[in-house]
Amino acid sequence: MTTGLSFDPFSNNGGQLVGGTTYFQNATSNAELANQILQASGGGSDFGFDTGLIVDQKLLQEFGTSIPMLQQQITNTRVRQGALNSLQTSVQSFQRDTLTRLSDPGYLVSQSIYVSDPDAAKVSIADQSAFRNNAQFSLEVLQLAQSSTLGSTHFTSPDQLAGSGDLTFDFGSYAPDGTFTGNGQGAGGTITLEAGDTLEDLVAKVNSADMGVRAELVSTGSGYQVVFRSEQTGAEYDMQITATPDAQAGSGSLNDFAYSRLGGGMTQAIAGQDALFKVNGIEYSSSTNQATDIMGMNISLTGVTSGEVNISIEQNPEQLIENVQYLVDSYNLLMDSLGFLDDASPGADYRGALHGEGIVAGVIEAMNDAIRVFESGDYNLTQMGLSFDANNNLVLDRSALTDALSNNPHLLSDALLTTAETSSSWVKVSDYGNDMSGNITAYYTKDGSYDFEVTTQAEQARASSGALPGAVTIGAGDQDLSVSINGVAVDIQIAQGTYTPDELALIIQSQINGNAEIRSGGHSVEVVAGADGSLSIATAGYGASRSVQITSDNAALGFTQMADPAIGVDIVGRINGELAIGEGNTLTSMLDNDTKGLTIEVDPGAPSGLTGSIDLQRGFLESLNNAFEQMATTTGVIGEKVSQYTTDLDAQDSASLLSQLEELEASYAKRETFHFKQYGAYEARFVAATNTTQMLEQMFFTEKK
Repeated sequence: MTTGLSFDPFSNNGGQLVGGTTYFQNATSNAELANQILQASGGGSDFGFDTGLIVDQKLLQEFGTSIPMLQQQITNTRVRQGALNSLQTSVQSFQRDTLTRLSDPGYLVSQSIYVSDPDAAKVSIADQSAFRNNAQFSLEVLQLAQSSTLGSTHFTSPDQLAGSGDLTFDFGSYAPDGTFTGNGQGAGGTITLEAGDTLEDLVAKVNSADMGVRAELVSTGSGYQVVFRSEQTGAEYDMQITATPDAQAGSGSLNDFAYSRLGGGMTQAIAGQDALFKVNGIEYSSSTNQATDIMGMNISLTGVTSGEVNISIEQNPEQLIENVQYLVDSYNLLMDSLGFLDDASPGADYRGALHGEGIVAGVIEAMNDAIRVFESGDYNLTQMGLSFDANNNLVLDRSALTDALSNNPHLLSDALLTTAETSSSWVKVSDYGNDMSGNITAYYTKDGSYDFEVTTQAEQARASSGALPGAVTIGAGDQDLSVSINGVAVDIQIAQGTYTPDELALIIQSQINGNAEIRSGGHSVEVVAGADGSLSIATAGYGASRSVQITSDNAALGFTQMADPAIGVDIVGRINGELAIGEGNTLTSMLDNDTKGLTIEVDPGAPSGLTGSIDLQRGFLESLNNAFEQMATTTGVIGEKVSQYTTDLDAQDSASLLSQLEELEASYAKRETFHFKQYGAYEARFVAATNTTQMLEQMFFTEKK
């Protein structure tokens, strides 16, 4: 069937809808072509019998305009699918570039920060609520945090042998008498050098061991020097390096790389130290130069000062107004895109492609619903200088917003951002249900105020030894202890000697926390000595997923092998009157429809029987974003059409438009062949009979010549 516009089942026609007669016949039909063939062979309509016309009429009677109409439907579905993709792109851009961007509190509460000596520090806001008005602070930087740095003696070549044996790195602090105390944080470790290893091999092995030490081989102009630097700053990260050399002649001296304040081959170039500084006369210390939440500020220390430096924090509404203008412009741009796709006069590039589909109207209605929900709370658009004009465009009254911000600098963050607050300082909201997709895993916490109650506090997993004396002697048979932490086996080895319980606790903690598998799994323990000298090993985390098990006896340490691990305890409590799911020290509501997905984190130090309330209020930005997310679900106004168009254009789906067209065209071709065969035979007989008549007339009726 030849048509006016060539039909391509995979074309979207440049994003332009096609009319109802686009694919109707307007050129040489199959029937006319058949007549031409018959005429060339001596038959056809010239003999009064038009097979092509008859077949065309029969097919029209049987199929009507079903094929060109289905072709039109396929093309227009392609166009609408493209238009829907364009709409989704516009919506996603609005979500990503506007809603998500402005959901950062820094965009909605704006202060200008001035530091009188910019070489001393950089300051940012840690707690926006601390600065509802202008503020002034003094800062004095007494010293910066430093990393412990050690240097070796000079060597003549990077290929010089380093020695063989073990180098063990520990982090901690030194007392004035030079004794070292480990910090128990788990950093450090041991590397093994083989005979023939060079200085370059030493540096490579230290750097690949991932133990918090950075090694370099430095050319000083007078030779080569090995430099070790702690990757952590602070007084608790001074280094001690213990060498255990192999007794191999000519292999270099591993002792060249040992260090403690009492001796060794390395020299300390820089001692680890904490940063010391004062804010408004109050002295602070920090193991790093990044001090967080100091009187509501984050302070990055960059230089020592000779006196006090002034910090001024002033409200800056101009930038806030520009950010709101950005929201307005982006909103109107999205509305323009929706209007283009819903234009009553279709054109190229998807103009009007979604008109009459109900999609654009559904999107706008969902956006209006979000606005109505927002304005049913404590705030409305008018308070922020926002309104809609006659064309439904969002308009910002900059003067009105300026006045509003002068009265409440936090108006925008309070109105546009979600707040989740609790009545107890022991409790914080860590998550809330925010998925409206309707899937089985979707949870949505409604805005409102809800009570909580803690009936059982979370507990760590813990295993303890028996009481120990003030001095514990570790002999040759007492050096080993095996434990399992959260299912990870750890072997501990303690050097022979005499220790206090506190020293043993630090050694055990350091070796467990320094275990590679423990570190990679994010696990850690706390080991403390009790008043009676007993050693207690407790997981840092809480709950039934935490465990401690002593897997070997050690009489000197007072530990006995345990048949089963000690297991932590999950928190137990209720949210909005319903039993919540406890995991570690978090409670998650799952049984109450209003609070489903709401998760609170309870400080393990909180008193038993703790009660309080939670207040959740979604801001306008999140409400609008949720509306768009809902549209994209399978039951949403966009997601539903996406599924429909995808199914209609799926050639593998027997119910799709493409499958229907394929079936219809196959049936059409079959019937066309049948009719041409039938009526072609009739015409052939008619032509033959006509030719016979003409021959007889030639033979017997010569007077008719």
